[in-house]
Amino acid sequence: DFLTRTPESFFTAIAGLNMLSSDAVNDVAVGVCNFLLKKKSLSLNELIDRSGRKSNAFNGDMQQDEVAKDKLRQAINALTFLFRDAIRTKSSVEVFSETVKKPSCLSKQHCAVLAEVWNKYFSYLSSEDMVASILSSGKLVDLDWKLCFSTESSFCSKLNHPYVVLLLHVQEPCGQARSYSAS
Repeated sequence: DFLTRTPESFFTAIAGLNMLSSDAVNDVAVGVCNFLLKKKSLSLNELIDRSGRKSNAFNGDMQQDEVAKDKLRQAINALTFLFRDAIRTKSSVEVFSETVKKPSCLSKQHCAVLAEVWNKYFSYLSSEDMVASILSSGKLVDLDWKLCFSTESSFCSKLNHPYVVLLLHVQEPCGQARSYSAS
């Protein structure tokens, strides 16, 4: 069922859309749909900057602007989850519209905007090829790790802390191999 298993912070994150105008919510939702369709669209940072400026969510105070950008980032992640879950459950436009209205964290106007975007992209996102592409994830082929200890760096003169470096080798659904590292 659509939106029955949401991440813990989903509703808090999606409520971050309320700081945006309806036009900006539309831009963000369309950007997420285009991302899912793997169409060339704005980068995450460009989408955040554009929608934040469009809604006057940024006031020039760097600290407050970073908080606003973080809320927008969380909202975009929540929208990505929302649309992917609608795809996973093959939610019709009617089911999507009714389900999005249930949580009271979004304004009615924003719910209508999201339903309108889903209506526009539903046929593209729900095709068999797209469903397989959107819902599939890569396969972990290999995992390398190492435990390191650093005494200093160019950023900090006294580190003296151990750290772990992970290197993930993933085979994407298209067959291409990629490596990701984290430390």
